[in-house]
Order: sequence, then C-alpha cells, then structure tokens
Amino acid sequence: MRRLRARTSLLAEFAVVSFVALVVLGVVLAQTFLRTTKQEERDQALQVASLTARADIRPRIPAEDVATTLGHAERDLLDDKLDATADRSGVEGVTIWDRGAEVVYSTTGAPSTRVEDSPHVKKALAGQTETVVGHETALGTSSPKELVQVYLPLKTDNGVTAGAVEVDFVYDHLVAGHKEDQKTILGVLAGSLGVIYLLMLGTVARSSRTHHRQARETEHQAVHDALTGLHNRAYFRERVEQAISEGKVSGERACLMLIDLDRFKEVNDTLGHH
Repeated sequence: MRRLRARTSLLAEFAVVSFVALVVLGVVLAQTFLRTTKQEERDQALQVASLTARADIRPRIPAEDVATTLGHAERDLLDDKLDATADRSGVEGVTIWDRGAEVVYSTTGAPSTRVEDSPHVKKALAGQTETVVGHETALGTSSPKELVQVYLPLKTDNGVTAGAVEVDFVYDHLVAGHKEDQKTILGVLAGSLGVIYLLMLGTVARSSRTHHRQARETEHQAVHDALTGLHNRAYFRERVEQAISEGKVSGERACLMLIDLDRFKEVNDTLGHH
C-alpha cells in the first residue's frame, strides 16, 4: 500500500510540475508571438487606412467646394456620401480644412474653428500624405480610442491644393482580421501543448506502472523459488535473523523446526537444488 501511495504521489508530482512548465512555456511562446506580430499588425492598419482614405473617402469630397465654401446642401450631400462608407470601413470621423487651416466640415457637426498649429495638417496642406497611430480622443467623443489618422491633401482638377482632410479610423476595426488569425494560432498553440501534456503524462504513467511491476516481480523472485513458488533459502535466512533480533530485544525465545522429507534428494537431483 505504501508503494502504491508513493507511486501515486510521484505521478501526481510529475503531473503538476510538467503542467506548470508547459503553462509557462505557453505563456512565453504566446508573448513572443504577439510581440513579433505587433509591428506586422501596425503596418497592416496603416496600409489599410491609407488605402481606404485614398480610394474610398477622398474621391467623395468635392475639392472645388472646399476651395470656396460648403453650404448646408453641400454638407448634407457630403454627410450622405461619407455615411455610406463609414460603418463599412471603420471610419470614426472626418474633418476637412480649407487652405487657411480652418475647419470647414466635420462629421461631428462642430462649428468652423481655426485649428491650432498641427504638423500633420500643415504637411497635408503642403501636398503631403501622412498616416499616424495614437491613443487619442476621436472628434465629438469623450472616451479615448486608438485611432489611425490619415491626413490627405485635397486637390482640384487642375492640381491646386484646396485644403486637407483628416480621416480617423478605429484601430481595432482595421486589424480585426489579423487579431482573429492571432486567436486561431494561439488556440492551436494551446491545443498542441495540451496534447503534448497528455501524451507525456500517459507515457510516464505507463512507464511507472511497468517499472513498479518489474520491481515487484524482482522482489518476489528474490525470496521465492521459481519452480514451486514457495519461499526460498534467502527468505528463510531473513526470517531467522529477524526472529533472533526480535528475541534479543524482547527476551522471548524462538524455535526452529526442521522437517526432513524422504527421497527429496531425487527431486533435487532431477530439477536442481535452486
């Protein structure tokens, strides 16, 4: 019984230690994977945002109207155009500046105000395109969101810069597909480590059972006769020494009974003495 408890204890200890080790390994691998794919995720967000702003948002904005003024009719029409793509593309907000860096349109309905010196707006008014990522508060909201902001110049048909537009995208929307791929890969990693754990535990459990069975067989063979299955001379000497030792401690006497079997010599001569 003690051997069984010891075997169970060792197996349980191995199960706990190996489980903790695999969990630590899984966490390290997951963190390493997420770190290595973070830049890839960011690059994807910037690329998708820039492409969407160029191909889907800017063509809907009439640069000629921005160069002059945007009346209520033009604003309503622009609202309809942008609403058609905002939800699909993950657009959080659109702001338009004229050549004087004054806000002439905003999806939040903010009044026309002059923007503070913004390097991104200045570059867009100078004809450059810029895409940035940061935790900022979207226009018209109070809670900060991680946004991808694309600043584009608005040019008329003759190539004159009439203003600039800022298109704010929700970062999580742009990388939703990438995050789903990450979840799938992390799920496969967790499942693989789980399978490895079960295989290891099963292999060790079988090896432990085999080892203890062989140990029991070896122990049995050491004190039993292979032919008859009876206790052998080694067991006899062990018990005699044990009886003598206990007698010395307790003062009790022990006796030894010898039985002589007739013609047993023939058995020994035929089958051997051991």
